[in-house]
Amino acid sequence: MEKRLDEIGWGIFLIMIGTIWLVPSVPQGTWLVGTGILLLLLNAFRYARNLGWSGFSITLGVLVLSAGLSDMFGVTLPLFAIVLVVVGASMVLRPLVTQQHA
Repeated sequence: MEKRLDEIGWGIFLIMIGTIWLVPSVPQGTWLVGTGILLLLLNAFRYARNLGWSGFSITLGVLVLSAGLSDMFGVTLPLFAIVLVVVGASMVLRPLVTQQHA
């Protein structure tokens, strides 16, 4: 099941990137927003199916989504500070979520 999810995720990612390149009027940062949402949704689906989740890809998803939204709206975000908060939050949340299933 995990391999199928990975293949589906890659397929959606490639379709998204190809579509964005084909449509010239897509706002800057759209691919980042799409990639962040895709990573977060894949992890939510994995978690719902009891396949576990990846702290790294959740962290990456949140960061990429934040960078994309800031790019789309022309806002400069302190990405390093956000990285610290997200990494810290994932370090706190992972044991709590893992403990519930043990």
